[in-house]
Amino acid sequence: MTAGEEWNLVAPNGSSYSLTLEDDDQVTVVQNAIDSVAVAASLAVTLSKIAASLSGAGAESTNVILTSTNAYIDNSNITSLLDVDLLSQSDANILATVVAATLAGSFGKTVGIGASIGAAVANNYIGYDADGNMQLAAIQAFVKDSDVEVTQGDLLLTAKANQSISATVFAGSVAISASKIGVALSGSGVSAENQIGVDVKAYIEGIKSNGIHARKIILLAEDTSTINALAGAASIAASCGKIGISVGIGVSLATNTISSDVNAYVLTATGLGVNT
Repeated sequence: MTAGEEWNLVAPNGSSYSLTLEDDDQVTVVQNAIDSVAVAASLAVTLSKIAASLSGAGAESTNVILTSTNAYIDNSNITSLLDVDLLSQSDANILATVVAATLAGSFGKTVGIGASIGAAVANNYIGYDADGNMQLAAIQAFVKDSDVEVTQGDLLLTAKANQSISATVFAGSVAISASKIGVALSGSGVSAENQIGVDVKAYIEGIKSNGIHARKIILLAEDTSTINALAGAASIAASCGKIGISVGIGVSLATNTISSDVNAYVLTATGLGVNT
């Protein structure tokens, strides 16, 4: 194997991963991103003595990433002249765009009725299932029940989570009515739920017999996950006539949650030592 080689793996649950061998002999594992676009559009126009038109459009998108990334030494004896470096990193990300647009136009000599409804829904989950139940994405670097001897180097355990969700959700609705008696009704609604749940750990737990010795022992756990969400709803209702009635309603809801459990620790590991 040579540096720069890459492999693609597909897990039983359908998740896909890219593995790359780096110049320093480390293997980087990255879960592939989800890029989702959902668009719906509707148009209704009526011309008549008595005219009525109804238009509706709806778009929905649900994206789920369930991931587990671990770099570890378990029940082993390791001897190394130079650094022992375990890096577990996850950069899973979701980019979602959901748009719904609808237009209703009604033009009648005596009565005109136009009604338009648009709805857009986006659910984006990392570390949660499609029903919104928490299944924390595990990113861990650890040494467990093992002896590690690093004679002239350091032992570094690093766990990094950099999950991200970027969601743009928009619904627009327009209703126009022109008649002696004109009625225009327009409504639009948007709902966006974005959730990230991660369990980030760098730890040492237990030894075999001789313990763990290195020039330095460094444990780092870090979470820099982010959510960027834009949810917008626009509704326009216009009626022209001797008697004109117009009603326009727009509702936008967004819920964003990041649940992080970040720990770096040593547990039941007597025999830790520093080599000088």
